Amino acid sequence: MFRGILTCVLLSLSVAAASGAAASESDLPNEADRPAISFVSYKDGYQRATKERLPLVVFVGAEWCPACRKMEQSVIPNLPKSPILEKAVFARLDYDQDTKLAQAVTGGGALPQVVIFPPQGSSGKLRRMVGAQPVEKLFQFLRDGLSAKGDPAESAAMNAIPNRSS
Repeated sequence: MFRGILTCVLLSLSVAAASGAAASESDLPNEADRPAISFVSYKDGYQRATKERLPLVVFVGAEWCPACRKMEQSVIPNLPKSPILEKAVFARLDYDQDTKLAQAVTGGGALPQVVIFPPQGSSGKLRRMVGAQPVEKLFQFLRDGLSAKGDPAESAAMNAIPNRSS
């Protein structure tokens, strides 16, 4: 009888372990589960964008800003994946943690803001979106801003990015 109970317990434990291992493997994020964009710090984003000559997209927000939280919690995570979004560096800038830099990036304007700085040395155009926006509008802004050829008259736009690489 003891042998039967022990066999049942061991069998239950091995089944539980196997199902636990299978569950943990299926819980690993795959490509489809990853967000369309991921943020780095402004400093890291600026350095990478400069080095790789990529557009720098900066999201400026604040913890106390309801519209900023809405964008971060329900809009940005729901952006569709697109190859165009892979051709930019995305940085997050907290207004309260770096007020002077945030003011320079936003021009002192309202929050939240998404600012697209074109690649350094390009003839791209600086673009800005102010306020909370629905997913569709933010995606259209990013798609249009990252695929635009730009206006040669605005070739200095990238030079307007405040340098925070130190």
